[in-house]
Amino acid sequence: MPGMPRGGRGRRLRDRKAVLLWRAALGCHAAALPLAGLAVARSSVVVWLGAGLALLAGLWCQRSAAFARRLAERDEDEVRADVPGD
Repeated sequence: MPGMPRGGRGRRLRDRKAVLLWRAALGCHAAALPLAGLAVARSSVVVWLGAGLALLAGLWCQRSAAFARRLAERDEDEVRADVPGD
């Protein structure tokens, strides 16, 4: 699109995606805490599995958010390198 800086829209989408994934990771970790407490109280294998899955989902979201943030930073560095006169 004319007039739009190179990588402008894609970077914003990656930043937004990184923030959403980070919030999802926090939500998964927050959900895992009560599940772990319930698992300790009831000694239920199903609840332990739920807590483990919530932790794994949180870790996946956290890693994905970090990856999206690195992509956005790399794009920003590439755009700065393309600016003539710097």
